[in-house]
Amino acid sequence: MAILMIVVSPDLKKEQYEQLRKEVDWEHNPPEGMIFHAASFDASGGIHVSDVWTNKEAVDRFFEARLLPGMRKLHIPAPTQKEIYPLQAAVALPGIEQYRARQASR
Repeated sequence: MAILMIVVSPDLKKEQYEQLRKEVDWEHNPPEGMIFHAASFDASGGIHVSDVWTNKEAVDRFFEARLLPGMRKLHIPAPTQKEIYPLQAAVALPGIEQYRARQASR
């Protein structure tokens, strides 16, 4: 069953997120099991992430093998809140195409 992961980290700011995106490169080298990723920032600059994954094990592998090592390398604090829920419904409408990641050529 697919899952929804919510991450909130008030200490992770936009500049750090952009550095982390480049370091971990989940857009061009997507981790196994990641279906969808969305990130936004609140008025104080803290990040809020919503991801859809195939299962919790895929999330755990990504965190341990790629995300947390990238955060440590860049001296970015680990997320302060991570919650995982069974996904009840997901709808991808035609406008989603403009956000599709383009994988690097192999």
